[in-house]
Amino acid sequence: MSPASKRPRVRDPSPIDWQPVRLAGLELRLLDDPLSRPVQTSFGTMRSRPGLLVRLRDQGGREGLGEVWCNFPTGGARYRATLLAEYAAPALAGQTFARPQDLQAALRERLTVLALQCADCGAIEQILAALDQAAWDLFCKVLGEPFWRLMGGKPRVAVYASGIGPHEVAGTVERQREQGHRWFKLKLGFGDAADHAGIEAALGVLPQGGRLAVDVNQGWSQEQARVWLPRLAALGIVWCEEPVRADTAWPAWRALADGAPSMRLAAGENLLGLESFLHAITLGGLRVLQPDLGKWGGISGNLELAASWPEGDTWLCPHWLAGGVGLMASLQFKAVVGGDGPVEVDANPNRQRSDAFSQELQVVDGCIELPQTPGIVPPLSDWLVDPAHWTSHVH
Repeated sequence: MSPASKRPRVRDPSPIDWQPVRLAGLELRLLDDPLSRPVQTSFGTMRSRPGLLVRLRDQGGREGLGEVWCNFPTGGARYRATLLAEYAAPALAGQTFARPQDLQAALRERLTVLALQCADCGAIEQILAALDQAAWDLFCKVLGEPFWRLMGGKPRVAVYASGIGPHEVAGTVERQREQGHRWFKLKLGFGDAADHAGIEAALGVLPQGGRLAVDVNQGWSQEQARVWLPRLAALGIVWCEEPVRADTAWPAWRALADGAPSMRLAAGENLLGLESFLHAITLGGLRVLQPDLGKWGGISGNLELAASWPEGDTWLCPHWLAGGVGLMASLQFKAVVGGDGPVEVDANPNRQRSDAFSQELQVVDGCIELPQTPGIVPPLSDWLVDPAHWTSHVH
């Protein structure tokens, strides 16, 4: 590891004098915003912006917020809301937890058999991840401290503009540059001609000192990746994300990494479990690891991942392509674990992000300054807290 490289690190939360929290219930908010321009990837298209927020309330009326990953498939947000209402809410109401990480551990114990029975570990992990975010938000608010400060982090977090392409590439990069971004990520996997055109357009408008990464969304065969990766490396692309399927054997990932050593391979949003992430680094040669706090682990699981980080120069860059609540959790998490690498911020219009807060997600010189308010999630805008749109589940 070079002297200039900084690895993730994390403060042990055990010595924190947590105050026990007794839960009163769970509330849910389903969202579905139409998109004037669909969000395209190599595997599918989002024609609307789904969202699912969870809110835990304690007996004193305090609340903690989290966000479930539910971009795909269509209707996935409502299905996950059903899982939360029918299975998580009865298990949580009236329970007392001594530490924030205890909630996810207890609920996983209750729901693992269900996940196996319906062969749906992914959706169960996603609701656990969101509830874990909400638990940490609630516990930190009880203590009256921001998560980043309580856990010994620093409030300034580097970010990059994501979700760019395949259309209007140059214009999108320019707009994001004007909004303060210095790093950008372009979607590929739409055919050689379109991919070459997108890269050329993005590189042509990068700001001074700007960096470009690319994301194939599992869109290439191994042979295509072997051809493309050296080309990308020669162009100075900083990383290539998911060039092949996420279930590709780790030795094949290692061979791809060895074929373009000057560029980093990236993945992680589609991994489940601590062991899978560590194998991605040690066996697969990944040098950008991208856990999604709404898909697996929430805060607790990813703190464990950071604490288990092997030697090397792999970056920890949280993945997030949804609303503002989950983005705030990702930013606060990165503020605590530190290390090299930026956090993903979707460049596509999304009022669940841009309108969720007033000024908290402004990008200045490639970074976001985290709020001083207690917890993880600062107060939401009026349209998101409107009680008429939340459903309460108390058992």
